Parts: sequence; C-alpha cells; structure tokens
Amino acid sequence: MKTEKLVLTALCAVVCAWTVKMLVGVVGLSRTQDVPALTAAFEIAMFFGAALLPLVAVWFFADRPRKWLHVLWTPCIIYVIFVALRYSLVSPLAGGVRLLIWSAIFVLLVRISKKPKPA
Repeated sequence: MKTEKLVLTALCAVVCAWTVKMLVGVVGLSRTQDVPALTAAFEIAMFFGAALLPLVAVWFFADRPRKWLHVLWTPCIIYVIFVALRYSLVSPLAGGVRLLIWSAIFVLLVRISKKPKPA
C-alpha cells in the first residue's frame, strides 16, 4: 500500500504541475482570443479536482474513507478521461499518455480506497 500511495502522489504531483502550466496558457489564451472565463475556470477546476482530490483522500482521509470526496472526484475524472480520449484522436501518442496517466490515477485511488485498513 505504501508503494501505491507514493506512486499515486507522484502522478498527482506531475498532473498538478501540468495543470498549473495549463492555467498559465489558458490565461494567455483568454486575453488574446477572448475565451470565456467560465469555460476556462471549469476546465481548470476539473483538472485540479481530478489531481488534488485523490491526494486529499489518500493523505488526509486514508484511515476513514469519505464518500463526499469520491462523489466530487468522479465527475472530474470522467471529464479528464473523455478529454484525453478526444485528444487521442488528434495526437495518438500524447492522448494515449494522458489517458494512461489518468487511468493509473483512477486505478490506484480505487485500489487504495478498497483495501482493508490494518487493525
């Protein structure tokens, strides 16, 4: 379980850094091309939610699972997986890598959440 927790943390940290880079790009894009702020905020919120909520669930609520965290996380992970699937039509390699990362985060969080806690 310790290894899974560390791998999940590393993957989520990489995705968080990638999302911050994406945030900078979205701000620049919204200034030059008038992208609606609500659309950009939704996109960034989904990516941050998909990356940060697993970290919160694993590091702060590992001993007692919180259903509300999983309820908040589910639409985020579904959204980012569909975005990765759509992106794989444009760039199969980059989309495939993104899909692999999001799927790994999904599988690791589910496995960690389902494991019985030691007494």
